Amino acid sequence: MSVVQSSCIGQNVCVVNANNGNFGDPCPGTAKNLAVDVICSGPGITPPTPPTPPTIASPNGTTVPSATQITDSAGSTWTLVNGVVYKNGSPAGFTSQTILLAYYGGQVHQENAAQGWWYWDGNTWIAEADPTPTPPPVSANGTKIPSATRIFDATGSEWTILVTANNGGVVYQNAAPAGSSSQVIELAYYGGKIHYEDASSTWYYWNGFGWVSEPNPNIP
Repeated sequence: MSVVQSSCIGQNVCVVNANNGNFGDPCPGTAKNLAVDVICSGPGITPPTPPTPPTIASPNGTTVPSATQITDSAGSTWTLVNGVVYKNGSPAGFTSQTILLAYYGGQVHQENAAQGWWYWDGNTWIAEADPTPTPPPVSANGTKIPSATRIFDATGSEWTILVTANNGGVVYQNAAPAGSSSQVIELAYYGGKIHYEDASSTWYYWNGFGWVSEPNPNIP
């Protein structure tokens, strides 16, 4: 035991050879093994601190209501309770009768019952004009891509076709793929709906969640 203690106590790593030089030979001609039970104590090695995950800010245009909270680019959480704006659970400056909290352009904005608008400058609320982005005009009925470069529907969504190496034309809504589409040769806005035709002359329309096969809508 003293051989193991003198070699291992206080060490992070130790090696003790089970041989006659260390332990003698009390039983000549008999194979011997060394077994040691170890209990580690003391401060030991402090594991590294895991990296802080990156802050994911709320999408531009998030509002309370309809969302329950807004997260800004600094990771602060904004909520609206009984007309008062809260930042990380504490009142953010002085607010009252607030009816809408909004996140536009990386800033937090609030509207009160008198339709006045303010934005948070980091310390207090500053009066401003209505920051709500003006929606683009709705594309004319029968607008088509590729003759046009983009389509705007009645909700303000922007529709485009992006040609890729693997899938040919792909339909994008607000700069993100809209469902699953490939080999798109024409995108059209007709009857208040988005339609596309693929390279096999098959037509689909967007139902708000995905593409649904349809007969040729005969768009003029």
